[in-house]
Amino acid sequence: MARSLLSGPTEFAFGSAFHAQQAAEKAIKALLVWLEREFPKTHDIRKLIELVDWPEGQPPAPLQKAIRLSIFASEYRYPGDLPDLTLAEARQALEWAEDVKAEVQRRIPREFSKQE
Repeated sequence: MARSLLSGPTEFAFGSAFHAQQAAEKAIKALLVWLEREFPKTHDIRKLIELVDWPEGQPPAPLQKAIRLSIFASEYRYPGDLPDLTLAEARQALEWAEDVKAEVQRRIPREFSKQE
């Protein structure tokens, strides 16, 4: 959905960024489920990635960048003083979400994704 909305008018930029955030959030939650870690009901990506015991000692760079996506799940959904998003900003959000997905897929063994 995030990718599809990018082909629309500028007014669709927020919708694209929102869906990018949701995709990143769900990918991280999938990793937590695979790791058998409980997690709270939250859209805060920082809180979610802090629940993982990263072998590297800290979250990988793609997940650290994705922390910035959390604003699209909350602050941008309600009227306020935030500026309108541009399509370029929405594209950046989608790139971050795709990087999160790739990082999570790299960490979850492939045999779990080979279902017939």
